[in-house]
Amino acid sequence: MTLLIASLCLSVVPLDLKPLELAIQQGKFPKVTSLVVEHQGQIVYEKYFGEGGPERLNDTRSVTKTVTALVAGIALHNQGKKPGDLKVREILGAKPADDAWNGTTLSDLLTMSSPIAADDSDGKSPGNEDRMHEHDRWLEWALALPSKPVKRSPNGRYPFCYATANAVLAGQVLQKITKVPLDKFTNEKLLGPLEIKKHKFQYSKSGEVMSGGGLRLTTRDLCKLGQLILDEGQYKGKQVVPKAWIKDMTTPHHKNTVMPGVDYGYFLWTIPFGSGAERDTAWCMLGNGGNLVAVFLKRKAVVTLTRTDYNSDKTPAETMELVGKYILPQLK
Repeated sequence: MTLLIASLCLSVVPLDLKPLELAIQQGKFPKVTSLVVEHQGQIVYEKYFGEGGPERLNDTRSVTKTVTALVAGIALHNQGKKPGDLKVREILGAKPADDAWNGTTLSDLLTMSSPIAADDSDGKSPGNEDRMHEHDRWLEWALALPSKPVKRSPNGRYPFCYATANAVLAGQVLQKITKVPLDKFTNEKLLGPLEIKKHKFQYSKSGEVMSGGGLRLTTRDLCKLGQLILDEGQYKGKQVVPKAWIKDMTTPHHKNTVMPGVDYGYFLWTIPFGSGAERDTAWCMLGNGGNLVAVFLKRKAVVTLTRTDYNSDKTPAETMELVGKYILPQLK
């Protein structure tokens, strides 16, 4: 892979990632377009590869879900509400369905524990994301989904099941309670205060804002979102997102029994990287293609990686190796 040499505003103590750069050039980590690392509040590494560049608006897919969760924290604070207070069908004015659907709250959506029959890992699922893109009106499609033939667990939640339909519904709930178009609210309350001026939203054919993916941002601006989480919702001394909400976002709401250590907060993953003494866990914004914004709370570091290796089963493991093997050991 051709390496575009671009090293901007490096810290006084930059990271030495030449072995990683060689591995990228040799194709070990396909279609990497950018890598920015912040440590102790400073950029210590910034390079762009292939088609990447500092002004490129990256399509990081589901990283947008975490943006929606951040916006939810602002909206609910303004409304004096908690996510469990907001019943989805009542707020959206939908006709009653079965009891399971009727009891679904914003909290269920944010934690991917709603009862709706949506599963992005199952191509046959009625609520699979690919089916959504066949429709012009995503909200109408999502509200028409049936519920799963499962019961609530002892903790009151339905089993975790990753589905973009949950994020689409969450965005529509936020738009309803704020009475402001979601893109406008996001600009005014989150992106604007973070001094993010260059971006591009995705929309349905009927004009609905995509709250589950597709928001395009530069790599540095993606890094700002990670730093916002690291700084407990503050940016340049201003509280953009309530501190208590950041704590809720970074609290595991689902313990993963299949993959130990991989848990879920509010549209945010917690994932272990590295091995041995260097092993550490980060709260992560993840997107198809190998995209990642990893927030290492203890190390006070944010690793932002963009890739375009979409729909490959190998990218998650590759991304974990890239960070755990080459970057984590240098973040002391």
